[in-house]
Amino acid sequence: MFATKILWIFYQKSYPMSDEYDQITAEHYRSFRPPLHELILKKCISEKENYALGLDIGCGTGQSSVALSKYCKKVIGIDPSNDMLSKTLPNSKIEYQNYDGQHLKFEKNSFDIITFAGSLYYAKSQKLLDEVVRILRVSGLIVVYDFEILLDDILQQLQFESSEKNTYDHETDFSGLKGGSITPIKKGKEKVHIGMTAEELAHLLLSVKAQYAFFEKCFGKEDLHQKTIDQLNKSSNSKEHEIYANLYYKTCRVSK
Repeated sequence: MFATKILWIFYQKSYPMSDEYDQITAEHYRSFRPPLHELILKKCISEKENYALGLDIGCGTGQSSVALSKYCKKVIGIDPSNDMLSKTLPNSKIEYQNYDGQHLKFEKNSFDIITFAGSLYYAKSQKLLDEVVRILRVSGLIVVYDFEILLDDILQQLQFESSEKNTYDHETDFSGLKGGSITPIKKGKEKVHIGMTAEELAHLLLSVKAQYAFFEKCFGKEDLHQKTIDQLNKSSNSKEHEIYANLYYKTCRVSK
């Protein structure tokens, strides 16, 4: 526990965000993500399915693109954040590109599979769905998936508080839009266990800008990752932290 509790509602007003956080948190995001992308895709895609070209929309630092590459000869990962793209995981099967958030600049019938890993909530629109249908080949697969790592107990132990109401919907899909040419195939939601070391958990906590800023205010910027590790070790007698996550996924096929 901290000796003095610092309320996040005060911190938001006195310590504004900057572009620097995008670069720093992108590095923590790249350093560790739990292997949930692979786990979810195994539930959505048959091991017998192999695709020529896949598109990962909202690829971040590339973990979701790497997971998709196991089913494709080539993957294009696109993201609007240059800070994220500058930290992408190198892979000979993946080409990363900047995405302006508006236009999918690809020829029609280009892709066999398109994935959205925790990105559709920010991008959902009728225009996007129309573009996805346009660039997918007939019988192409759409996989929309997300996961929610349940860290409330850890954050409470570290006395983090946020005044912001979380409106993010992990189950966002294309429902409510005109999607006559897409046919739902599978939908699932389940809870899984993840074991994490303090080092991995610290990367996970510091990959979120609001949390990074809070911990920096508490501990100072120097050696912040190590200081967060030390604080996590103080809160647990075990070398591995028991963390749970909710998984969400839905698949559709294009039938144009």
